[in-house]
Amino acid sequence: MYIWRIPIDAFAALVVGVGLALVWSAASTRRRFPSPIDRRLLLATAVLATLLSPAAVELITRPTHDRLASHGMYVDLSFVVLYGPAVAVAVLFAIGRFAFPGGRGRLAFAFVAFGFALVNVMNWCSPGWCESFGFPFAYSWRSDAILIFNGENLSAGFSIPALWKNVGLFFLATAVMSFVYRRARPGITIPS
Repeated sequence: MYIWRIPIDAFAALVVGVGLALVWSAASTRRRFPSPIDRRLLLATAVLATLLSPAAVELITRPTHDRLASHGMYVDLSFVVLYGPAVAVAVLFAIGRFAFPGGRGRLAFAFVAFGFALVNVMNWCSPGWCESFGFPFAYSWRSDAILIFNGENLSAGFSIPALWKNVGLFFLATAVMSFVYRRARPGITIPS
């Protein structure tokens, strides 16, 4: 099941990830909430949202999975889909704090990270007929036109090197953004 060209499980993970990022960014803002009680309340909210993120993914995908179960197809969400948003947001916040000290480049970094995640979970082929995930390198593909030569299925597969190339391109884009941001603001140094 797709929402536009995004599988429902990946869509749920993206929605929960964006929600977690918004809660975490509100909890980490000191200027807007100078009171220690307000900050503690926001931090408790961020921790609670992180702990409840697998349940939120399950809640978003449940109606689709129930409908599939009524037709005899049972879907079990993977550990990556359930806990991926919380881990990804934590990693991206750590990268954002390290690569963009001072906070000005973090919003651009957040948009690049969301865009990268979106184009990598989007199906670049016709849903229902074929699948091709990954940008610019396809890491997963499948087609209804089954091609088998010498016992090897050429119409479906998964490529770990292509997945790592996509992740490497994201880190390269992050490094270039960080370099450009630091060049524009000469007083900023790498924190030790």
